[in-house]
Amino acid sequence: MRARLTALATAALVLLWPAGAGASPGWPHNPKVPAGIGSGPVIALRPHRADLINNRTLVRVVPLPAGAVSLDTVVRAIGDERWASLSGGTATLRAGLLQRPHTELRIGPSVKTLRLADGVAYLAGSSATVTFANVTVVSSNGSGPAPESEHRPYLRYTHGSTVTATGTTFQALGSRSAAHHGVTIGADGTFIAIDTVFRDSGRGLDAYRAARVGLKNVTATGNGGAGIAVNQARVTALTDVTMSGNATGLVLRGPLPVLTLNGTVTSSHNTGTGVDVSNLDSAPLGPLRTDHNDTGILLRECPACVIAGFASTEDGRGVTVERQSTGATVRDGTVNQAGHTGVDVIAGRAALRRVDVSSAAVPASAWRPRQRRPQWMEVRSPAARSACRSAPPTPASPESPCAIPGSGSGSAPGPTAPCCARSRRR
Repeated sequence: MRARLTALATAALVLLWPAGAGASPGWPHNPKVPAGIGSGPVIALRPHRADLINNRTLVRVVPLPAGAVSLDTVVRAIGDERWASLSGGTATLRAGLLQRPHTELRIGPSVKTLRLADGVAYLAGSSATVTFANVTVVSSNGSGPAPESEHRPYLRYTHGSTVTATGTTFQALGSRSAAHHGVTIGADGTFIAIDTVFRDSGRGLDAYRAARVGLKNVTATGNGGAGIAVNQARVTALTDVTMSGNATGLVLRGPLPVLTLNGTVTSSHNTGTGVDVSNLDSAPLGPLRTDHNDTGILLRECPACVIAGFASTEDGRGVTVERQSTGATVRDGTVNQAGHTGVDVIAGRAALRRVDVSSAAVPASAWRPRQRRPQWMEVRSPAARSACRSAPPTPASPESPCAIPGSGSGSAPGPTAPCCARSRRR
């Protein structure tokens, strides 16, 4: 009996600890659980190995090849469906996967779908590299994508991590109310996405203080919060980006010292604001296209902002310049068929140049619960109201679109007054 117990104990030790640290330079002499790790099962990916951790206790060490590894290689090496499984082109994670510094993980193209089990799985990394190629990353509750909750799976890469996605869909991740909103890049991280979709998540993409954000042919749709939010990134380039059906389409929070928009940046059919801008410098922002949003472009706390080159079509309000954006400039744009107001200026000393505002063909009640007569332009700062009152009257009607002073566009009458249509007190 004693001999049998000894054999069982020896076998258990073999499973717990691979035979000999000398077999791989990555096998630890004294492995430690990463600080701050949560409860539940976690696969800690390290150079040369994966540590399987359950409730902050190391239960097994799995050797891996040196250098970059693919997700399917990791799953096969673990060989335990309680942690992860692989069936055809679908991989399922039933544990969090935490990349430690200096690790590189490839997900796809052999893996076509990565399912993250609701309540336990996530992808995260610190000073790590991960590449997604032609794969769908989606939460899973067993019968389909998981509904939004504070424990829904998410992606979060920080501290200089590099994330690259090509031909990838990120679906049903994170929550609006939780700390993890969907796909999050932060703390000097780099995120490059091409031909990629963010959909049905708390937020589509949330980049906070990233070193670089580059998006090309990217779509964000159906997200409960912002489709794409870029906050204080050092370098940001958006090329042919579309946001639709989100609560807010595009959120840009400065400072964004290097910000470029190329191709077509379109925000449409969002329930709130199409493009929400704050704290940017005086570098012109555009071109932008918005349509069928409650507000097309919103400037808040953005006194130095310059919106240059935009087209708003059938938004409830084409452009709103909030009170804290005193001195902002809106120029070289068109507002067509606004449901309520073409340009709503609340800030003082805001400049409007070469902005054409056409008639509002959609009833206001289609956009707001209360009946209000559509306005072509509304100026609510005291200084601007005074200038409008002292100017010669400038008629405006659905048959005669008005142009903001100095337009010189030739597409509509060019009044000399500081505003066209009517100004009214609030």
